[in-house]
Amino acid sequence: MIGSGFYQSSTRADVNVFFPVQMRVNPTLVQSTGTNYYYVVYNNTADFFDAWTGITSVAKNGTFLYVTSGVAGAAGAGTTAVSNSASSSIAFDSEL
Repeated sequence: MIGSGFYQSSTRADVNVFFPVQMRVNPTLVQSTGTNYYYVVYNNTADFFDAWTGITSVAKNGTFLYVTSGVAGAAGAGTTAVSNSASSSIAFDSEL
């Protein structure tokens, strides 16, 4: 599991991610991409997608991952994000 979140709109899902330690500066997203590497669950249905669109509300303690491709849900509805491949990875880089 990557995190939980909500549908910002019918075609955008946001997932809250908390970092285990505070970053030195606001981080950038580093991710692997591939066919159906990730999915979000809405109303017992999995929406599969290849990559996260980006991050928003970036802070030293956490961020929101968001996706706008391959997802469809009701605005305001809750969701959970999951990795779907052993080859998928998400990291946050905060090197100065």
